[in-house]
Amino acid sequence: YLGVNYTGTAEAWIEDGARVKAGAGGITVRADNHDLLVAVAQSGGTAEKVGITGSFLNYDARHDTRAWIEDRAVVDSGGAIDVIAHADMLAVEVTGAVEQGGKVAAGASIALTDLTNTTEAFIGNRTTSSVTTAGSVIAAGKVNLAADVDEQTITVAIAGAFVGGTAGSQGTAGGKTGGIGVSGAVAVNT
Repeated sequence: YLGVNYTGTAEAWIEDGARVKAGAGGITVRADNHDLLVAVAQSGGTAEKVGITGSFLNYDARHDTRAWIEDRAVVDSGGAIDVIAHADMLAVEVTGAVEQGGKVAAGASIALTDLTNTTEAFIGNRTTSSVTTAGSVIAAGKVNLAADVDEQTITVAIAGAFVGGTAGSQGTAGGKTGGIGVSGAVAVNT
């Protein structure tokens, strides 16, 4: 079993009560969240008569990426104002289970991926503040708000069961050998 629980947060903001003034170069408030996960879980074995193996991989992640200007901040730009939140994530998970048994073999593999992304760019109230004066946002250029997520998930589950061995270890029935092999694999992304 391999379990990964992860929370990643990237935030950038101009706080209530702040006074920010810039020339023609403008103002940028930017939050970036970059994540790479590679997880591998494997199990396997060999048994003379009956062999059973399994592997389970669970990745549960929450990613919060926010860029904002608080509603009680005073922001004055001689150029543009850019408020940008960007998140990108690549999750690669591979799990496998392979078992060999003389008479009976079973292998099972499960990979679960649960990703939650919240990505926001805004001008407004997010935090509690004791500041009572009104805020303002003034720009000589454009006011750009952008939030985007690039999420890629690759989840692979492999399972195998092999029955084999010598005729002496399995027994014979009219010169033939036999056995039962069962395997299953499940990969789920939510």
